[in-house]
Amino acid sequence: RPWFGYLHLWETHTPRRVTLAYNQAEYGETLYDRAVSSFDEQLGRILQALPENTVVILTGDHGEYLSKSTGG
Repeated sequence: RPWFGYLHLWETHTPRRVTLAYNQAEYGETLYDRAVSSFDEQLGRILQALPENTVVILTGDHGEYLSKSTGG
């Protein structure tokens, strides 16, 4: 049956949320980087649980720090 789900990932917003396992330098220099690493794993678990014929659309509005972290 058709269905619709909406998921807003809040971890990059202040206050930043990072799981304990990812609150280490190897997962990013900043708390923002670590939050992205942390929810990347969680998002992967969600995507793996979806039925095969599911359409997933991802969008984001948090590129404001991207140029700082890549040097560009």
